[in-house]
Amino acid sequence: MAQKPLHSLDKQIENIFEEWDKPGKPGASVGIIQNGKMVYLNRFGNADLENPTPVTKDTKFKLMALRNQIVAFAVLLLESEGKLSMNDDIRKYLPEMHEFEKPIRIHHLLTHTSGLPDFIMLQRLTGMQKKAQKTREQTLKMLYNLTNKIFKSGDKADYTDAGILLASEIVAKIAQTPFKDFVTSRIFKPLGMTNTVFGDIDDTIIQNRAQIYSRNGDTYKNESLNFYTIIDFAIYSNGEDMARWMLNFSKPKIGNRTLINKMFKQTKLNNGQTVDIVPGQYMSNYKGLQKFQQHGRVYGNTTYIAHFPEQDFGIVVLGNAYDFRAKEAALKIADLFLEKEFKQAPITKINIEKKKREIIKLTDSKLKKFCGYYWNDASSYSRKIYLKDGKLFYFRSDGNESELAPIGKNTFVLTEDPERYTITFENQSGKEVMLFAVGDEYEYRNEKYAPVVYDSKQLLEFTGLFLCKNLKAVYRVEMQNGKLIASTNNNNEIIITPYKTDAFTSKISYFSNLEYKRNDNGSIIGFIVKTSNVGSQFFEKID
Repeated sequence: MAQKPLHSLDKQIENIFEEWDKPGKPGASVGIIQNGKMVYLNRFGNADLENPTPVTKDTKFKLMALRNQIVAFAVLLLESEGKLSMNDDIRKYLPEMHEFEKPIRIHHLLTHTSGLPDFIMLQRLTGMQKKAQKTREQTLKMLYNLTNKIFKSGDKADYTDAGILLASEIVAKIAQTPFKDFVTSRIFKPLGMTNTVFGDIDDTIIQNRAQIYSRNGDTYKNESLNFYTIIDFAIYSNGEDMARWMLNFSKPKIGNRTLINKMFKQTKLNNGQTVDIVPGQYMSNYKGLQKFQQHGRVYGNTTYIAHFPEQDFGIVVLGNAYDFRAKEAALKIADLFLEKEFKQAPITKINIEKKKREIIKLTDSKLKKFCGYYWNDASSYSRKIYLKDGKLFYFRSDGNESELAPIGKNTFVLTEDPERYTITFENQSGKEVMLFAVGDEYEYRNEKYAPVVYDSKQLLEFTGLFLCKNLKAVYRVEMQNGKLIASTNNNNEIIITPYKTDAFTSKISYFSNLEYKRNDNGSIIGFIVKTSNVGSQFFEKID
């Protein structure tokens, strides 16, 4: 269980992880640096629940997106040696890539501004099973075959692992050695990161690897093979090694101050607007302090790293349970260390209104006017608002819905987290919209629509066999029990339902928007899968 730490705040920190430092619970590894020194290391809970094994100093957690910092640093290291420029067209090193109208430059890859779709979602779209594995070469070939992107390079930012993978491949090409060998010899070994390794594939034996878990009622289920992966792209580490990684930002052992400063350089879009993204991570303001961070949370992997350069403070929390909140735990620790550094935000009318958030009562007749279907055009998904027993519910999919509580005549909060999630219904230029706000960070616009209805005879027109040449993927769309079912050769069956003329949606994120296309004679010639994570992929009707 909890080990002897290195700092006087150990009791307060242990309290944060108290829930997880018990038998039968997954665990966490924590590392903290301050003023150029490692000031706190600790671990809690269990690495393996099937064979009860506590998290130890040698337990390795999958870093997930924390890996992006390491890829960005490797690229900048080569730039500091004059071997590349962040402004280089990536086709200089990857000539296999399609020549897009606006070139993709290396800095686009590291700041999620390339416009490339997410390769994991592309893999899922091809019918790849969760437990299947792709080689690096197979995944790269899939990206090389792409002939369209979601947006022009530099127009906006949207997270995609495709850019990080391609950046790592550029490093490998220039160094003439596999990426994992480059970072092991040039980064991990010089920094003393002896417990940081690459996982070639997920069934490779990695000593002291933490299993990963998600909730299954009152207990947990193992998710260790329940996700998409590719060979030579997963990094495993622990709190101590990642603390050593953060120390290099304070006192560079490898690279130099110029390189480190580039890791904190804000991204500028084509229109001149700056966004809160820097190479390999994100930046934000936390209680008046500048913070650089990266968060990873997929299936049972939950990881978070944050660095406060002006305070020379950094923290990493690595966990192996999906319901573990690594970011929340890390920021609670930051509160303990940086309390005297925080800059109090001025009290404004907006702040006062946020604090009130008192639940009010609305009649069923007033609630009913908000019921219906809402479409998010930016991310291509549908949401349903419905009334039951005098309460409104926000429906995503079966088993995934949230109760809404009114705090105003047209404003609601999600009861599961009323301080964070707010929904406001408005009329904008004659259109009924639902605005879903996540704190002060994001706002999602959803427009109300009336779903189109087709009878069984009309639905038959949308059946057939469809081929995407880019992805070499084939889907069969057929009628089953009065419903349209899309499936691949791997028997991934997806129910698709119409939401407007010639357009269908489903509960699957990568297949949430299908727009059928017709020729001049009105005959269907194919459909476009058009979503925020796969871009626009055309499937031609071949039968």
